[in-house]
Amino acid sequence: MPINRALAGASLGPDTLRVAQSVFDAVWFEIEGRIPASAHAAARSGLANAILTAVGDDTEDREALRKVVLGAVSRQFPSYLSINAEGHVVAPDGRSPCSRW
Repeated sequence: MPINRALAGASLGPDTLRVAQSVFDAVWFEIEGRIPASAHAAARSGLANAILTAVGDDTEDREALRKVVLGAVSRQFPSYLSINAEGHVVAPDGRSPCSRW
């Protein structure tokens, strides 16, 4: 589900919508190369839903939202993603950094 379609039904202000779109794009860039192409649609949908669940009308902190959303998506795809203590995407073994960085 594209983020624009998911956000279309949300009653959020324009600034919050910009933050949500920005976080979606940033997180997708971080995880796209770690998830198999066959799971991209499910990952994008899960990402959009995680943003809608986490975002509030006063959400302005992109980094905090990014970390919450990354955590939610990593729980959806644990065999492909893991998040370290600093909030960065790493391999599921937790040792090697994401290849997109």
